Amino acid sequence: MELYNYRVSSFEVQDGDTVDVTVELGFDINYRTSVRMEGIDTPEKTGKTKPVGLAVADWVRWLLATYPTVTLISKRWDKYGGRIDGQLFINAAGRQPLNVSDLLLKLHMAQPLSPDGARSCWKSAALKVALAAAAKRDLDPWLVQ
Repeated sequence: MELYNYRVSSFEVQDGDTVDVTVELGFDINYRTSVRMEGIDTPEKTGKTKPVGLAVADWVRWLLATYPTVTLISKRWDKYGGRIDGQLFINAAGRQPLNVSDLLLKLHMAQPLSPDGARSCWKSAALKVALAAAAKRDLDPWLVQ
């Protein structure tokens, strides 16, 4: 699959690393699909990670709503089919687009996927850090190191 860049016209966050989006294809044609943010894993919204998974999903929802010019670069069909592996970017006037996956990794709300795509094992200390990071709503994402 070739890489394509789309403007996202609406979104619905499923969890921290999966977002349902409507993208503009041009000529008033829109397409709705699910996007799995490539290369990252966030805590699940079920089981022992549920409180953190819900908080991270809510933080992603806040981020995308705060910076409503969102773009998608599609990479390939997800290995399970029915969704796309891709990257979401937030945009603001006069600033470079910012990769949401990279931001989640820097804030410790996501862990990198292993090369074989296996999910991360979230340890309790990492879950505490992710939960604290998900509570932050007053940061400038472009200043996160």
